[in-house]
Amino acid sequence: MNKQRILYVDDDKENLRAFRRLFRKQYDVLLAESGQEGLQILQAHAPLPVIITDQRMPEMTGIEFLDHSIRISPESIRIIITGFTDVQALIDAINTGRVYRYITKPWDEQELYVTIKRAVESYNLQVKNRQLVKDLQHKNEELQQSYETLKQTQDKLIQSEKLASIGRLASRIAHELRNPIQGIRMGIDLLHQDIGDDPNSRDTLKHLDQEILAVNTIIQDLLEYARDMKFEYTATDVNSLLEGIVFNMSEALTTQGIDVKTHYEDLGTIQADGLRLRQVLLNLVQNAIDAMPTGGTLTLTTTAPDAHSVAIAVQDTGGGIAPEHRQRIFEPFFTTKDKGVGLGMSIVHKIIEAHGGSIQIDSQLDAGTTFTLILPRQREV
Repeated sequence: MNKQRILYVDDDKENLRAFRRLFRKQYDVLLAESGQEGLQILQAHAPLPVIITDQRMPEMTGIEFLDHSIRISPESIRIIITGFTDVQALIDAINTGRVYRYITKPWDEQELYVTIKRAVESYNLQVKNRQLVKDLQHKNEELQQSYETLKQTQDKLIQSEKLASIGRLASRIAHELRNPIQGIRMGIDLLHQDIGDDPNSRDTLKHLDQEILAVNTIIQDLLEYARDMKFEYTATDVNSLLEGIVFNMSEALTTQGIDVKTHYEDLGTIQADGLRLRQVLLNLVQNAIDAMPTGGTLTLTTTAPDAHSVAIAVQDTGGGIAPEHRQRIFEPFFTTKDKGVGLGMSIVHKIIEAHGGSIQIDSQLDAGTTFTLILPRQREV
């Protein structure tokens, strides 16, 4: 077992030799003839369990030396040896915590032995307590982390079960609606044949056609959300998907007075389900169009943040999303629109999550909204 080091500082060489003779068997004794030398030794060997010093020394007193030593080895136990004339200074030092205790000259060997032994034991106990506190803090951090992980898992399970229940309900509603809607559709087709050329009747039927189409869209969303999505991952050109969407929606964009700006980096291809990703982008572009009923600018941007991912940004100059709505935007059945049931963005989130990606929202009221998709280039199996 290694001996513990103690430092003794005294300008009297005879005292230094006597001290070493007394304690060299029990401790690794370091000696210094001045406060300055003692500080140098401390710099080289700190922390030390115990520091002992004589009070009366030239240039630097024992108390001054101990004051300086606190900055180098704050954990050390400090003992001072002095005559009766310095009692008040020693009492002050003890009261302020700078000195563990003092020994009067000439020191008694047994008293000094017991004092140093107890000082070393006190130091070791402090070290052990600090380690226990550190271990306890570490355990608490681990426990807190485990709790957070457990809570997240629990929340995911609750959310998963909640979404599954919603999905089952949505599926039932969709199937219940489908047959009556088909009957209405057939009735409208028959009316088209019977009304002839009456313009008012035809306008009414046209309006009914549009409403039936809207209801069918809702049913399709319900079924889409409820079913377990299947994905086919192939090499997919993101830029081509965006170009196709802009081309197909060019008439609606022009009619609504929306300018389109595109900034496409050469991304190559990524592993993705092209049809599902097109569904996501189409939804985001349609939302951007809806956000600019009186015209504006639609900006589509693709970039490569790093070698392993791509970013797709859909930006509008509409009214923005209210702060209280941003946290709920991916919730099933949450919507601020007059039409639809609020499943579009929930399906978008579901698809992007299945791709191992993420969605970021940056929105300012009266300034617009940017949805940014981050997708991995390769699918993790």
